[in-house]
Amino acid sequence: MTKAMKRKFRDYEEKLIQDLQDPEEACEYLNVAFMDEDQEVFLLALKHVFKAQGIDKSVDNLRWHDFRSIIDAMGLQLGIEAKYK
Repeated sequence: MTKAMKRKFRDYEEKLIQDLQDPEEACEYLNVAFMDEDQEVFLLALKHVFKAQGIDKSVDNLRWHDFRSIIDAMGLQLGIEAKYK
């Protein structure tokens, strides 16, 4: 990877982390990632949100209770809605 490409990626990631400090942005980002069939996409999104929110927690061994507590602490909530309305 060239130096210019590394800088662009870093700029993108810095901007993404900055944007994800907004709970509404974080919520939408997680929702979109959750819809992907690859669970790794959601886990990466969760890592980004954790970093943006200053949460020092690995998603590798995250348990449901921990996940719910963290989501609640970020001012977010989980929900399920009909796929086809």
